[in-house]
Amino acid sequence: MKGVYWRWTVLFILLNLSIPKVGGPNPYSRLAQLASMAEDGSFAIDFQLDEINWTNDWAQSSDGARFSNKAPGPAFIAFPLYKVMDFFQTMGEASKKERFIKRWNLKHLNGGILSLVFQVLLTALLMFFIDQSLVKNGISQGAREFLLLAVYFASISSVFMNTFFGHALAATLVLGSVYFFERKKYFFVGLWSGLALLSDYSAGIFLILLLPVIVWQNRRNLSACGRVGAGAFLPFVLWAYYHISAFGGLLSLPLAHQNPDFITDESAEGLSGVLSMLPNPRALLGLLFGGSRGLLMSSPWVLLLVVMGFKELFKISNLKFDGKASLFLGVAFFSLLLLFNSAFGAWEAGASPGARYLSIAMPLLAYVMISGEFLSEKFLRLARWLLFPSLLFFCCVYATTLLLPAEALWPLFVDRIFYADRLSALYRLVFLLLSFGVVFVLGQRERRVS
Repeated sequence: MKGVYWRWTVLFILLNLSIPKVGGPNPYSRLAQLASMAEDGSFAIDFQLDEINWTNDWAQSSDGARFSNKAPGPAFIAFPLYKVMDFFQTMGEASKKERFIKRWNLKHLNGGILSLVFQVLLTALLMFFIDQSLVKNGISQGAREFLLLAVYFASISSVFMNTFFGHALAATLVLGSVYFFERKKYFFVGLWSGLALLSDYSAGIFLILLLPVIVWQNRRNLSACGRVGAGAFLPFVLWAYYHISAFGGLLSLPLAHQNPDFITDESAEGLSGVLSMLPNPRALLGLLFGGSRGLLMSSPWVLLLVVMGFKELFKISNLKFDGKASLFLGVAFFSLLLLFNSAFGAWEAGASPGARYLSIAMPLLAYVMISGEFLSEKFLRLARWLLFPSLLFFCCVYATTLLLPAEALWPLFVDRIFYADRLSALYRLVFLLLSFGVVFVLGQRERRVS
């Protein structure tokens, strides 16, 4: 297990295999859609809601049919594998209801398998190519290790890796889009960014930033734009097919057909009773510094990287150099997503850890700062120290639950780990901390030998 990539990747995979997480109604909604697609090729989930009460995360079209209220990308991406598993799992069930009950009973197993393949392993594969490129560019081992820790464990997307929320998948697709953009692999830029939008609607902010940069950089070679379009063709077809058949229009999103239980008084005057027209200052402060969802509590390294990123952007006279264009994409995407999230009525993201709706931008932010060498040695050391609260946050979430209420996180962790009726959370925390400790010690020994 030599090499910084292999040490942390092996730990990343093993921890996600050894401590499965139950995601609740959110991933159940996507699994309900997959179950319908496997049963009869439809997207509607009425049968599951009426017969099994599968989830409350649904949206209702104008004709009364109910669908998942999630972006459909993760379900489309996972469907070929799910269909094969479903064939063998339900082949002995005679009736439709029996098949759906079997799917419900296997939801945790199937969700875990899909998360492992399309989130954990896909992220590890992408990080292999990213790490190799950083080695070729002479990036220091300390900087590479920071990036691996940030992507695998210290981003909010990290705690969703082994449950099928879709945030981890979307974060990896956004990160991969910029990786391919820097290498001028424009077909894959179109494919991965299109799938990112199909997997998380907030990735639309990323595309609004990315596409003009590509056009500007290739204004004398428009064939690059054609390759982006070719890559985006399949995601566009899937987008059109799903949204037109489910909600009646190309731009008709589940957000506009939301379960009324999720419409808040705070945002009732905004878009569909869900999104306000302007950012909410209280929500913005809560996302930055709040004890419940604040980045300062869960991901303080992100705040440092955003500040340093803006500092570097002020030095930029144009976007011709790919590294600086990537910096613009990473910093601008995170900043606009923060403002967008603060305008969302349910900005606290329900029962979940940290600033969940910002999670898809965090790995990209870490990557552009490291790959472009925009952190001096002094600030890289500071950023590495700021990873430790995030690693402890990861361990506490994996030791307890993803479904955390909007309360001060650290007192909540103390209560659930040290004052619970059972000691299982404390045992898991000790196991997680020891696992990280072992890998850190192995890394120190390897550095001394070399």
